[in-house]
Amino acid sequence: MRILPVAPDTERFSPDRIFLVSDSNLPADRLAAFKVAVAERFQGVPMDEACLQGGEGIKTMQTLSALWSMWSNKGLSRSSCVIAVGGGTLTDVVGFAASTFKRGVKWIAVPTTLLCMVDAAIGGKTGINAAGIKNLAGGFWPPVAVWTEATWLESLPEKELWNGWMEMAKHALVGDARIWDQTATSSPLLATTQELFDWAMRSAAIKQAIVEEDPIETGKRKVLNFGHTLGHALEACSLEADNGPGLPIPHGIAVGWGMRWALRWSAGLKPDAAAELLNAEKALAGWLEQAAWGKRPAFAPEALWQKMLGDKKNHSGAVLDIALAGLGKPNWDQPLSRDAFESVWQQLA
Repeated sequence: MRILPVAPDTERFSPDRIFLVSDSNLPADRLAAFKVAVAERFQGVPMDEACLQGGEGIKTMQTLSALWSMWSNKGLSRSSCVIAVGGGTLTDVVGFAASTFKRGVKWIAVPTTLLCMVDAAIGGKTGINAAGIKNLAGGFWPPVAVWTEATWLESLPEKELWNGWMEMAKHALVGDARIWDQTATSSPLLATTQELFDWAMRSAAIKQAIVEEDPIETGKRKVLNFGHTLGHALEACSLEADNGPGLPIPHGIAVGWGMRWALRWSAGLKPDAAAELLNAEKALAGWLEQAAWGKRPAFAPEALWQKMLGDKKNHSGAVLDIALAGLGKPNWDQPLSRDAFESVWQQLA
């Protein structure tokens, strides 16, 4: 079991009880091996467990209530610890439940997907979806540790590899032009499991460095939302059966389209950097094509804009987004008009 370099030391942490919440889709043998490792790490500490089926559908008040009830029935106290084993949707909701149970209990994130390793497990953001808006309710409640290892990646379907790859691309675009240059010529299908895991650790370090500078997103941390204003809108629309094809768009794919749009928008704002920004957009377009999501999602611009109006980064009713002045040069709180959004969106047809 590997502790991510971004996680705090927990050697002195000794809970009175442990409650492990895992994704029901995890390989049974891998989960069993992990539970043995937990029992060895916390010798003699009583442990209970439950399974949830990962996916956006669990990020609800109903799930929160169910978790609170289970934890209360099992006698968890503020000295207990919750362990969340799964992808980003599971760590989001379990982390949020931990932050609110008895005004906060410690939790450990165990990311088992590439996306969660480089994104959801780092930075302490937790939450659920509400009122048709992704992550409308939530808070900052960092895990006391993040545990993971390369073997979790071995059973991931190709779709999940692309999901994480898009977030890794985002970290490079906003954080390190040199890493972007390396990323742009590769893909998750060209790396071994260990190579991909090592790449993920480097990507996680970019995010952690930004988080440490701005823990609660008052400034620079906003750059980690690059591609997410439109990306979250695409996700939300795809979850509404009466407003689209009825096929949920994976988070990373939605962010990939959001980054394509944001790079094209940024190129218009910064003509002197347009060539490199449009080259980056071309790389993203190629990856989306390889991932079988190369066709622009068929949602009405009005529907997307309405979702974007509910984004958490907005201020005084104005949509604020992240633009790049060049690779590795993000600017946050950039005002966006509906006309500008629609004009660029139509260019991606």
